[in-house]
Amino acid sequence: MQKIIRRVSRRVWNLAGEVMHYRKPDLSKAGYVRAFPHQHVVETVRQQLAKSRPLSSTKVSKEDYLSVAESTARFFVEHQRESGEIIDPVDQVEHQYSTACFALLVALLHKQDRASDLVGYAWNALLAASNAICQNCATDNHGDFFLFNIVQAVNILREIYPSDIRIGVIDGRIRKVTGTDAYRCILTPQRRHLNNWNVVASCGEVLREEVGLGNGSFHNRHLEHQLLNFTEDGMYIDPNAPMIYDLFSRFFLEVTLQGQYAGRHRDAINLMLERGELMSLLMQSPAGVLPSGGEAKQHTWGDIQQIPVFEIAARRFESRGDHVYAKAFKRSAHLAFAAAIRWKRPSGDLHVVKNHMQPENRHGYEAYSHHSQYSLLSATMLALAADFSDESIDEGPTPCEAGSYTLDIPAFHKVIANHHGTGIVIDTKADTRYDGTGLLRVHQAGGDPILGPNDVPPADDYPMNIGVAWREFPGGDWVHLASHGQHTDIKTKLAASDSTDGTRTITMVYTIPSSGHTITERYELALTGVNVSINVDGAVDALTLTYPCHISDGKLFPQILIEGTVLQTSIDGTMRTFCVTSPGAAPLAIQGEKIAYQNGFVQCVTSTIPGRAIQYSLMEGSLSAPAGFGVGRAVNQLSNNI
Repeated sequence: MQKIIRRVSRRVWNLAGEVMHYRKPDLSKAGYVRAFPHQHVVETVRQQLAKSRPLSSTKVSKEDYLSVAESTARFFVEHQRESGEIIDPVDQVEHQYSTACFALLVALLHKQDRASDLVGYAWNALLAASNAICQNCATDNHGDFFLFNIVQAVNILREIYPSDIRIGVIDGRIRKVTGTDAYRCILTPQRRHLNNWNVVASCGEVLREEVGLGNGSFHNRHLEHQLLNFTEDGMYIDPNAPMIYDLFSRFFLEVTLQGQYAGRHRDAINLMLERGELMSLLMQSPAGVLPSGGEAKQHTWGDIQQIPVFEIAARRFESRGDHVYAKAFKRSAHLAFAAAIRWKRPSGDLHVVKNHMQPENRHGYEAYSHHSQYSLLSATMLALAADFSDESIDEGPTPCEAGSYTLDIPAFHKVIANHHGTGIVIDTKADTRYDGTGLLRVHQAGGDPILGPNDVPPADDYPMNIGVAWREFPGGDWVHLASHGQHTDIKTKLAASDSTDGTRTITMVYTIPSSGHTITERYELALTGVNVSINVDGAVDALTLTYPCHISDGKLFPQILIEGTVLQTSIDGTMRTFCVTSPGAAPLAIQGEKIAYQNGFVQCVTSTIPGRAIQYSLMEGSLSAPAGFGVGRAVNQLSNNI
């Protein structure tokens, strides 16, 4: 009875909010009304790609997507109750939208003439999930995510089994869903800002309206407000601007707009999605992965969500005759798959986070991360990518392999640069609960991205970006640039970026008014790696350079060799060489114990030098391999695991 009273009270309150407090947003501030700030980069890169020589094929196809999707479905069917719910194999309970996601996954596989023996299990999952959302008792209160999966699944099965009586039952339940009861993230007197949950709920509402099971009132109102969450770059800002939830939100909109949505916001959303596609393409690292940073970083589905978005983008650009970018999107989808397949478990499903720790350890998980819903989300993204894939579009050179450019993305406090197979990510003012200010990542085509360095622990706990700390006097405390994040007065600017003599040079300037320090970093990206010089102005006695040395992902343990100021790490035939090149620098030394981070374990390696300047280099061990060669070779090796 108390549960019923709470539901009724919430519905009355939410309805009152809709009627009395709804105000149309001021869309003059929305990103779609402003010019695309990176259009010049898009045009420059198009010219670079058009002139680039062909690269070795990845040999990835939609069948590879489907193989992983199907093995995941077959793993989870063993964890389904007779009543239809998918039970998490670790926690032994149903989590979030796992059941609805499983239904869509199997339906998509069946559409591709796969997993026909699992269709009965998909029907059971649909009946369970539709009953839960109809009764306003979605698992873990995640009703916002249900209809997106349920409506698509039943639509696929409707085409194949038009006379099945279960369709009528499920349709009736979908029709009864009321957003004010079923969803958590809606406009109310208390909630004026919407997040990714509402994007997913709105997409589900669009899909059910298309089949005559709902109306447009919910999604018209909420998508109008969602336009304010897009930057002029076409990127979606979730609270605290995590990189992974930008593409997550756009993924759901991309899928939805492949249907018949003709709402009044279609043109604005479509414009934002096209810009976002280009940004994701340009931000992709030479290893095929998503930029790191913020909440849920290093989750496997983060890289996988690139694949359906890039497959959709390839069709978009091919349809308008832009073959250069269409081919780039196709290859980038394949690079993303090659990056993700290494995290496939022997059981056929995928690790939630990019390490090989056992799921029960929850290594690198967020509080809301569970093996069931995120493995199934990844598999469903792959199945959707296969559904959207146009196999007649060939691969072509990608920006991360064959372009040279720099992106300044202030809304996400990132500077990202790629130069012919060498790529870096800089956090200009980190959320230090997750990251650190300064250089986060260095990737090279053909190298192992985990050796990167690929990521860093939270600076609040362990400040160990690839960067500098200083002390003002002998015996004083070390002050790390990495620790100067959003809670401090640090000011950062990209002072210069240009490309000459076969290299790309980037100059970053960090100013800390409260201490009077200015840190200038100069990056020189070349085909073989990165050379960096750092200068600290202000009261400085000495500098310490820190380096996050990856030591294990739970399965593979790199060989590590330190000799003087040179550190070499190697794994599976690839090598990274970190070298402090400043005369007078102390030998490199490993500091402290191993530290857990998303990719496994890391240890801090340091070198100290008197004065205010230090230089270092970070190079790929295989210096003679042409750009793209190592990536193709790695894909061929990894595909044997599919």
